[in-house]
Amino acid sequence: MVEAHLDRLIRASRLRYFAAGEVIIAPGPERPAHCYAIRQGVVRGERPDEGAAVALFELEAGEMFPLSALLGRRGVTSV
Repeated sequence: MVEAHLDRLIRASRLRYFAAGEVIIAPGPERPAHCYAIRQGVVRGERPDEGAAVALFELEAGEMFPLSALLGRRGVTSV
């Protein structure tokens, strides 16, 4: 990414904090409204399965989500 694009991305971004265990995004039919970049901590993707959550992935600082849903123009499939 060229520096001008990175600068534009940073200027358009908003810093938000989420508590441990807080749901950031949940499954639904609509395309997500935001793309999240992780600055610190870990984001865990889970899929509820008959009362027990099944871990799908963990993302760390520097990673972004929900890229598949945004690029595919669909809702997310995990919590």
